[in-house]
Amino acid sequence: MRRKVLSDVELRSRHAEDEVIKVDKDTVITPAAMDYIRQHGIELETGEKKKQETMTVAKIPVKEGKFTYVDYETGEELDHKPEEMTHLFGNKLVSKTHPRIAFRGALDSLMAEVMWTQTIAIEEHYSAVCADLEEVLMLLRKVMSAEVRDVPLEKLVLLGMDSARMRQITHHMRDELKMDHPVPSYKFGKMCTALNRLRTCVRAAELAAARAFYEGKKCTRVDIVETMNRLSSCIYIMYCKVIGKIYQVDK
Repeated sequence: MRRKVLSDVELRSRHAEDEVIKVDKDTVITPAAMDYIRQHGIELETGEKKKQETMTVAKIPVKEGKFTYVDYETGEELDHKPEEMTHLFGNKLVSKTHPRIAFRGALDSLMAEVMWTQTIAIEEHYSAVCADLEEVLMLLRKVMSAEVRDVPLEKLVLLGMDSARMRQITHHMRDELKMDHPVPSYKFGKMCTALNRLRTCVRAAELAAARAFYEGKKCTRVDIVETMNRLSSCIYIMYCKVIGKIYQVDK
């Protein structure tokens, strides 16, 4: 079943008549609509209570009334956080140029790019693309959480596809999508151009993951590196589905 999408245009229209906006619990709310909700303090009613998502903040140990930090690379204890350093996790500090910090930055940029692509999807009347990108965004947040907390990622399933299925589609395009690998072109339109740009951003984040988690030939986070690799395949499949008119344009 296709998920409903609440755009800022529809929200403005409904807000003119109602102070409380009723939506289904699985409705996808576009970034522009979220901005409007925050600006106007609109209450959304879904029929169920949902805990608001917030960023977690690690507690910093206190010693003799002062916060204590540790240089992750040297083990040296510090009584303050130097400006050139940042948290790897907890009170463990590393240089802001550390590969894992660079990967987190790449993930942050990638999530921003996903949300930007969602706005294009709504403008171009591809609500199904916007909804699928919301699932991509949720996955990236899980990757970020797993990396920061140093816990394993759950088995990858994205848009109903596991890792093996994504490989199957991208390696057998003619059989799976009834098309050959397309050469990127602006002629495919704005939605395709945005998805292709997003795919290149995934590639950049994938390379950042490789730099962060490879020690020689050994990969310390195979789950994250493989997920980033398959994510680029997923975006490519979405791109091809728009070209092949497999995604329907909203009427």
